[in-house]
Amino acid sequence: MLASADSKAVEKATHHKLQTHKLLIVLFVETEQKKPLLNPDSTFGETNGNLPTAASHCIQTNDHQLLYCCLFNAQSLVNKIREFHVLIYGSVYTMFFITESWLSDDISSGLIDPMQKYTVIRKDRGPARYGGVAALVSRQYDTVIIDLAVEFNVLEVLCFDVICHGCKIRTFVVYRPPYYDAKAQHYMDLLIKCLTKYINVKYANIIVGDFNCPKVNWVGYTSCNDYIHSKLINLVSTSSLCQFVHFPTRGDNLLDLILSTDNQILNTVSPMPPLGHSDHIMVHFTLELQCYETPRHLPDRSESTYVWRKADYEGIANYLNNIDWYHLVYCNPSAECAWKAFVAVVWNAVDLYVPKRTSVTNRCRKHYPTDIRKSITKKKRLGESTAEIHLILIAVSDTETA
Repeated sequence: MLASADSKAVEKATHHKLQTHKLLIVLFVETEQKKPLLNPDSTFGETNGNLPTAASHCIQTNDHQLLYCCLFNAQSLVNKIREFHVLIYGSVYTMFFITESWLSDDISSGLIDPMQKYTVIRKDRGPARYGGVAALVSRQYDTVIIDLAVEFNVLEVLCFDVICHGCKIRTFVVYRPPYYDAKAQHYMDLLIKCLTKYINVKYANIIVGDFNCPKVNWVGYTSCNDYIHSKLINLVSTSSLCQFVHFPTRGDNLLDLILSTDNQILNTVSPMPPLGHSDHIMVHFTLELQCYETPRHLPDRSESTYVWRKADYEGIANYLNNIDWYHLVYCNPSAECAWKAFVAVVWNAVDLYVPKRTSVTNRCRKHYPTDIRKSITKKKRLGESTAEIHLILIAVSDTETA
């Protein structure tokens, strides 16, 4: 009797242990599959255990595309070029928007991006040392530079379209010098005229940059009676723009702005440490684009899913029990390397003991909104009814003829 009770107890304990392993494996895989490549709210360098790579410049979930962007006032890129290279090659950013680049014709774009992973767009002030704006856009996206009219040549403004999986974003990068005299008022009038003329009404617009307007209350969208600040508020009101930065970017002043005609396009906005010894902080933000149609040139895609009900959980448990975990930790001393090694071991066990089911999905299929899908269905039903009525009329006419 005692031996029988002991064997039942051992069998019960083994069953509970197996169920625990099963639950842990399923939870681990589901967590890893749902985990984003980058936590948008984390500071630079924190990546949830995943190394940032050039392939992860964007994250696509169903019909939504997330683009990671960075805005900052450089106060000379040249004397911060090493820090800048670490930033652009060691992070997941898709686009960089830079004011006060302090570049000139003597400095080539190859110095800015020697690995040529970005499309570099610049508007230098000229022979003067200061000012200037620049933008870097990942080469995985098409960019179309918009040529501004000759009357706007004195402005430090970039205008270009970014094309992302059928979605377009009209983008402006602006720098307004910190002056408030009569010449500055004329400059502001010209800037407002330029933005008003080139804002596109067909798709989303993003206006980023250093406007040097610290006396605007962006909570209530009000300002003092100063001419330049009032002009900016009037532009925001008449163009239906939203301002998304609500923290100081230089000392106690909010100078670097993100404006958009789409109040839902920004997923997150957060401050980051400055680049080098610049007195402006960097602004991290995420654009969330909704693409209703996938590119037509993409072929059909085979998708594999795990069949968990047929998994050999006992085999997974035995496989993991035979791993020399001390040796694994010894060979991977850092937390990041150890985690990657652990993940590789678990995924190897899953691939060995969990069968897969493969299904082919058509990536060229169009995804329409609900109301359009209902209209298409209604149209098909009307077509079928019309065909049936036509057949009945033919049959009646044949009968009458006979």
